[in-house]
Amino acid sequence: MEATQSDGVDPGDAWMPRLMGGPASALKVMAWVRLLTTSDLALAVGIPKRSSRRLLYRLGRQKLVRRNRFSLAGNGGSTWIYTLSAAGARSASELLGYKVPGRRRGAVYTALLNHRLDTTRVLCSAISALSDRLVSIHTGRGLASLFTHTSRIAKYLPDATLAFRVGEGGRCFVRRAFLEVDRGTEDSRVLHDKLHALHEYYALEHFHADFKSDRLVVLFTVPGEGRLRTIEQVVRVVRPCVRVFVRQHQECVRPETFLSGWRDPVTAETHCLSNAGPAE
Repeated sequence: MEATQSDGVDPGDAWMPRLMGGPASALKVMAWVRLLTTSDLALAVGIPKRSSRRLLYRLGRQKLVRRNRFSLAGNGGSTWIYTLSAAGARSASELLGYKVPGRRRGAVYTALLNHRLDTTRVLCSAISALSDRLVSIHTGRGLASLFTHTSRIAKYLPDATLAFRVGEGGRCFVRRAFLEVDRGTEDSRVLHDKLHALHEYYALEHFHADFKSDRLVVLFTVPGEGRLRTIEQVVRVVRPCVRVFVRQHQECVRPETFLSGWRDPVTAETHCLSNAGPAE
């Protein structure tokens, strides 16, 4: 099956084959998530962490990835962060069939690193769970360029976008998902405004203009039960015209549980992302 504009797939999107854990798979994952740790790569491609470390070391020796050590806010620890070099971005571009931007020097901001790593962890879980159903992922640098339209309230911009195939045979279609990785730092007023901007973005057909599709779900991951209740309450007040689903973060970073168990705040029902129902 080929991706077409009617499927809501960007010209730069491509059907993604199953990842096999080699250098090409590592470059593809790094192109999608922009930055990662050895644990993230191991999660995405399904290999032991030790193998992930050796793979990244090998790519580093080939000057395809950069490695920098960053301090993490809150726990006083630090971690190695891997990003594509300019040469790595060129190699990933050849593999994916579209231009992958290299990371600008100094573009990883320590103050935002914890949030970026949380986003990466969810995306790597999604890569593993969706496997060959995955069509595309966009996050980090370049994400804003996909959103050429804006609402009257504010420009809506999620933490990441995913596209993946749903259904089988004649009922197979591409679903878009906007990912919001919430760390509990925004008050309910900010969440209210964000959901209003999302509502206008879809209601005014800006989503259709940007992505050539009408099939969209919004996925919120949250740090705990209390935050989950807060977001559910805001969703019920705003009632955006887009299906919104919420889940605790720790349940989304395991590939075996990523697809199922997403809760609709309005109906209190849970859904599986691989089923056709939520987008109907």
